[in-house]
Amino acid sequence: MAVSSPGQSSTGKASLSANSPSSLPPISAELSKAMSGLMDLIVDYEDDDHNLGGIFYQLPSRNKLKDYYLAIKNPIDIKKIKERIVSGKYRNLDQLQEDVVLMFNNAREYNIEGSPVYNDSLTLQDVFMKGRAKINEEDLVPSPRPSPRAGKGTASSAVSTDAPSPASNTAASSPCLTPGGSVQPLKKRRGRPLKNPLKIKAYQEEQMRLAAEAAKAAERDAADANSDT
Repeated sequence: MAVSSPGQSSTGKASLSANSPSSLPPISAELSKAMSGLMDLIVDYEDDDHNLGGIFYQLPSRNKLKDYYLAIKNPIDIKKIKERIVSGKYRNLDQLQEDVVLMFNNAREYNIEGSPVYNDSLTLQDVFMKGRAKINEEDLVPSPRPSPRAGKGTASSAVSTDAPSPASNTAASSPCLTPGGSVQPLKKRRGRPLKNPLKIKAYQEEQMRLAAEAAKAAERDAADANSDT
């Protein structure tokens, strides 16, 4: 009797989404690449110059191995899994893993324990699981699309694109200057970065001018204080 794989139905069939791939949005390129990479780990894996994945790549036809298809209710091979990756049938790595585990469970159900195919299925399943563990799945989820911009004249679109007024800045409170006078990354009001190069240059020059004026004022104040004493 086959060992039930995670997420399988009672019939042993991988529990893929009922929706057809054509009715779903495409998966991210990063996810598709990660899935293909995991399958390549299985296909290319060698042990003592012996390729283990070749025998799992494509099952024999029903005519050549009738008893296999009588014993195994849900046959699947690497070729079929790769086709499902390309068609977008797998929506996440869990669904891919269900079919990979199903494939190796089938091999262990049909072959005698301790046989080369049985042992190779254990090795390759471990290779797959270790490969998946190295993937940061958060990087495979596409970022949500930004909401459409509000129309002109609305409150949400009335954000000034001008640089802050020089009159409202002083050298002591400027967020763009360090005590040594170096210029840090510039930001507009509301924390949004300046993008126009001309505005950035003008804003930097204005901040440096204000810093110089403040330094001169501090020198005058220090000189006046010394003269009073």
